[in-house]
Amino acid sequence: MADQPLTCINCGNTITGRFCSQCGEKVFSEHDKTIGHFLHEAFHFLTHLDGKFLTSLKTIFSRPGLLAAEYCQGIRKKYFKPVSMFLVGVIIYLLFPILQGLNMSHAENMNTFSSIHIGIVKDMSIRKADKLGITMEELGERYDAKSPKVSKIMLLTLLPFSALLLWLLFFRKRNYLFDHLIMGTEMNTVFLYLVFLIIPLLLRLGGKIWYWTTGGDFDYGDSVIVPLQLVILSTYWSLSFRRFYSTGRWETIWKTALFFVFHSLLVYVVYRLLLFLVVMMFI
Repeated sequence: MADQPLTCINCGNTITGRFCSQCGEKVFSEHDKTIGHFLHEAFHFLTHLDGKFLTSLKTIFSRPGLLAAEYCQGIRKKYFKPVSMFLVGVIIYLLFPILQGLNMSHAENMNTFSSIHIGIVKDMSIRKADKLGITMEELGERYDAKSPKVSKIMLLTLLPFSALLLWLLFFRKRNYLFDHLIMGTEMNTVFLYLVFLIIPLLLRLGGKIWYWTTGGDFDYGDSVIVPLQLVILSTYWSLSFRRFYSTGRWETIWKTALFFVFHSLLVYVVYRLLLFLVVMMFI
């Protein structure tokens, strides 16, 4: 079969080997229909997926910026796709929510720190409640029922916004926007895994151990989480900048500080406002 010229059923090109040189289609055989072959392919996919995923996860946490740098250079075979890694984190977060994360209840949206946010939220809520003929309390219940899942899906909006922010910060580096997107994806993947999965899990386990040993409650609210995030993320992002953009010490420091400030505004103000607008559209 392998040395007999065949016609590719996908593109019509003549095949002389096991694969089409035009589109990559594999020559189909009766063996491909067997249960044994199906199980072999499934096993190969799962072990290949796990190996790449774990290798990529280890790389982004142990060597900040390396995966993005090599991926942009064309070294991709050994890595899980950066966007896919981010999506895996979103799925895990969706299935096993430890904290509320970036989502806020309708009542919290009505009392947030941004006056612009409050104005938009109140005005839109009043008009929506009048249009539906329901009370504000009923509107809040509908919003709170829908927003948790939407909030996790909308985490994808962080990727293009972060890429644009990196492009503005490192405009003189002359990188392609694609490069900034890959770097932003790696940085937000670390942000997602650390802030919404790893840190909350460790703090919760620490709280359980504290309770078992002392009998008291361990407070791991914003007073603990925010400083922890600040130290870990600032350190990680500064190392990422040095490796990916080859920045000097002082450039790394001030650009890391700027990125942290604007990323925080993006995450805690822009994202939350967009989330509110989107959820209200579907109520």
